[in-house]
Amino acid sequence: MPQTAAWLALALAPGIGPVRARALLARHESPAALLNDPPARWRGALREGMRRANAVEAMLARTGGFMLTPDDPRWPEGLAQAASAPLVLFGRGDPALLARHPRIAITGGSRALPETRLVLRRWAGVWREAGTAVLAGLEGAADRAALQGAAAAGMALAASGLARLSGMPAETAEETVAAGGLVLAALPPDAPGGRAGFAQRAHLLALLADGVLVAEADLHSRALGVAHAALDLGREVMAMPGPVWSERFAGAHRLIREGALLVDAPEQVLEALGAPPSAPAPREERAVSGEGARICALLADGPMHVDAIAARLGLTMDRLLPILLALEMEGVVERLPGGRYARRK
Repeated sequence: MPQTAAWLALALAPGIGPVRARALLARHESPAALLNDPPARWRGALREGMRRANAVEAMLARTGGFMLTPDDPRWPEGLAQAASAPLVLFGRGDPALLARHPRIAITGGSRALPETRLVLRRWAGVWREAGTAVLAGLEGAADRAALQGAAAAGMALAASGLARLSGMPAETAEETVAAGGLVLAALPPDAPGGRAGFAQRAHLLALLADGVLVAEADLHSRALGVAHAALDLGREVMAMPGPVWSERFAGAHRLIREGALLVDAPEQVLEALGAPPSAPAPREERAVSGEGARICALLADGPMHVDAIAARLGLTMDRLLPILLALEMEGVVERLPGGRYARRK
């Protein structure tokens, strides 16, 4: 049996799992040798694994994508020494990204605020320019924003088999691959995922990452599970602070109290990972339209207080502040002391 197929059969054998599989391999020279001479206790499970492996290989031939095993030179080094790491990875896109370092994993609220999503898109663009790979899940708004900013440096991890993706996770996966990025799963294509899939994905995120950034998380967020898995593995854990009155950030604030690194700029993340900072790109004058253009026209005569801008344009603060933040991120306006804004020179 080819080694790749043997790895797949071992991964799919019921009741064995990665840790026991590696213990069995310690007494055999290869997965194929183990399958050819299996211990009596696991003979039935390994036979079932071979049957399942045949079905998965047939599915991969129909649906496309690739499969990696520890014998493949592209196998991520972060998984090589971990007994709990998966035995097989399934993917679509560019597997060469697995060789890129450092890697920052982003995790956060499934319904992240527009401001959080905007910041993540911008930060991920900075990390991309610095040569950093950006990892994220597929389900949440924070995940999608980070992957959009990362573009070809984005690595998305699924909590189910890739053939089971639907809705926003499927859309995010398609966007990531189309941008030149990578989508990975530790489960076979037809696996449904569920709670076990989310736990396995959290562990894989922590294994693959050199550091984890929690962007927005309440006290019950799955993002905290990723952070704790990273801490257990000795990875750097960082958190983006938010308003103290918002429960959306309570989990991130607790991580900071427990020792996570507070970061409020993308360069701080690069510094924590030991990565060289990205070269600042020359600022270009960007075309602004809609309400952004109206704000710029108001500020053409000089700085204005945010209350005056809202009154002149007839906008609520809930509507105005995200627009001002977007203009500030794009380098079009700047915030001055005392709640005033001005056109950036």
